[in-house]
Amino acid sequence: FTDAKLKLLFDVALKESTSLKKKYAVKGSFYSYADVAFDIISKNKIFNATTFLICGTGMLARKLIKKIVRRAPLKVFVASRTKNKVDTISKEFKINAVDWTHLKDIYPKVDVILTCLATRNKLIREEDLSEVKEATLILDLGAPKNTEEMIKNKKKVRLYDMDDLNLEIV
Repeated sequence: FTDAKLKLLFDVALKESTSLKKKYAVKGSFYSYADVAFDIISKNKIFNATTFLICGTGMLARKLIKKIVRRAPLKVFVASRTKNKVDTISKEFKINAVDWTHLKDIYPKVDVILTCLATRNKLIREEDLSEVKEATLILDLGAPKNTEEMIKNKKKVRLYDMDDLNLEIV
């Protein structure tokens, strides 16, 4: 394969996975990944005085934002690669927009990070989390994964990804 063919193959697979996530319910039910993620947040009892960062502005991110703002957390940030989308969502839900280029600066300021992106690059790397709070919860809902696998070994962080969410459903 050439680089161009691999990129095309990846792009087609990414588009298909995004389409399937929208079209079908999780494991044949109407329980979505947003519902599972929200349950994990609730089980961890982290809604009291908690700050959230949601990376993404698609359907899954919007569903999570709706659920989270109903619980009135201390602060909610939203980030997107597309400035007009993040501005629209931040106004609609009265939450804080984050400039994509300063995303890593927000990690130490939040208790929960939710990633909901379709990107081929890892959004969160282990070295990005050196200054995070104790017991930071990261929910990686990206397809493909938005976080490096080795983050699961980091003592300050609890990382759940799509594989873990599938196990939560079963």
